[in-house]
Amino acid sequence: MTEQVDVVVLGMGVGGESVADTLAGKGLDVDGMAGHASVTPDWAPVATRIREEATTDWDDRIAVERFTGAGGTFVRGRGRLVGTGKVEVDGVTYEARRGVVIGTGTVPVVPPVDGLADTPYWTNRDAMKATEPPESLLVLGGGAVGLEVAQAFARFGSDVTVVEALDRLLPVEEPEVSHVVRDALERDGIAVRAASRASQVSYDGERFAVKLHDGAVLYAQRLLYRLLVRGEPVPVERLAAETGWDAGQLRGELTRHPGTDWDGDRVAGFNLTLRPTPHRIALDGTTVYAFCATGAMEILIALGRAGTIDSPCAATGTNVCVEITPDGVVVDPPEAVVSKVRPTGELADVRRDVCGLGHFFSSPDAATDWLARNPAGRVDPVADEFEITRRALREVGWAA
Repeated sequence: MTEQVDVVVLGMGVGGESVADTLAGKGLDVDGMAGHASVTPDWAPVATRIREEATTDWDDRIAVERFTGAGGTFVRGRGRLVGTGKVEVDGVTYEARRGVVIGTGTVPVVPPVDGLADTPYWTNRDAMKATEPPESLLVLGGGAVGLEVAQAFARFGSDVTVVEALDRLLPVEEPEVSHVVRDALERDGIAVRAASRASQVSYDGERFAVKLHDGAVLYAQRLLYRLLVRGEPVPVERLAAETGWDAGQLRGELTRHPGTDWDGDRVAGFNLTLRPTPHRIALDGTTVYAFCATGAMEILIALGRAGTIDSPCAATGTNVCVEITPDGVVVDPPEAVVSKVRPTGELADVRRDVCGLGHFFSSPDAATDWLARNPAGRVDPVADEFEITRRALREVGWAA
């Protein structure tokens, strides 16, 4: 038996459904073959709506009705090409007058990372089934699908890091495209680690531990920032679980940094702190503090969040206001500067020996006495220091 149609679409996923609906809507006689037409291109305001409204709990009935309502014919089964313009499904041949569109979809590629196969990792398909966003998510692969998943979950509040083994995102596209996309992701608070890779993955029944060959400690500190800005000290056990560190090992690291603000069980500050300092940061209705002027800007850059820093000039007491947005920085007064010192030798206390000397000054003149007392120090315009800090964090993959 043979049926005549204008176009046959093999595969009714997102791409195939889009093609089929468009052609059927223009009056062509279209046959859609098999597959699940399920997920719409946009992520719904609440993740569960994907299941409850867009997919009817992963039943493709709504998508099928949408397609047939536009005038198409839906056939469920496995299709195969049997000649020019001919597709056979369960003994019936569909002969296309104009063409055959193959949109059968793809299978996610699982990288050969040590331990990964033994964990309940997600593919992009599993991610689409999530009823709530994870607190943190590490996406292996900077291709189009991985970046789409990363941005969707980041906009739901997940702390997302993308790891791409090659030197840039979307490596098969033009370099200019990679730069534009990376900038957009970083504005959404996503950390990008290009030219990096995961070396090992493990799972303890509750948490994943993903070790990178070049930066697990940076990821841990950035996650600490995310947790602290919620306004409560972070238990060491929770921080260890979130980052895949052994709790004893993490306590050892915190002990080796005398400037860490913690009581042995809970961390209240590591550059960012919940205890008042001269450098106050307001973001999303929450007030936190930084141990030094540059550190205050670093926090907002790392989090990828807009916020305002208010700090008194260390000489005159005049307020210096630094407003950081995804587009850059606005400083009031514009001539304000930041002081800093270059560490020499081993530091006994980072907070005292470095952070304690990082101030905002309302002008270069206001910093004259400080420079006289600290010959190893220097001052730079706030806007310049912001760009230097942002560049440095991007180079290590820690800028959002």
